Amino acid sequence: MRRQWARRTVALVVVVLAASLVPASGGDSLPPNADKLFHFAGYAALAFAAAMAPAEDTDRALVGVVLAVAAFGAGIEVVQPAVGRTASAMDALANAAGATVGALAARVSRTH
Repeated sequence: MRRQWARRTVALVVVVLAASLVPASGGDSLPPNADKLFHFAGYAALAFAAAMAPAEDTDRALVGVVLAVAAFGAGIEVVQPAVGRTASAMDALANAAGATVGALAARVSRTH
């Protein structure tokens, strides 16, 4: 079961990375700041999968997942201007919030 979660984590890393670094389309079809929900959901899913993968269910492992996923999101924000996208501190904050909620949801899921 842990290997399945590890594979899901890798797949989600690829999806999030691609979605974050593909040049944005010209149209602004979303309401202002609605993209933050996509950031939150994507990083929550990534952190959930990553937190389900390790054999150990410790606070230290959970914090490590949150920090790693949030750092991944912040790193992507730093790189985005190189591919014609705009870096955003609010996007990074939404990523970190999603990572926290996703990891906590995994903790709840593992204990029930």
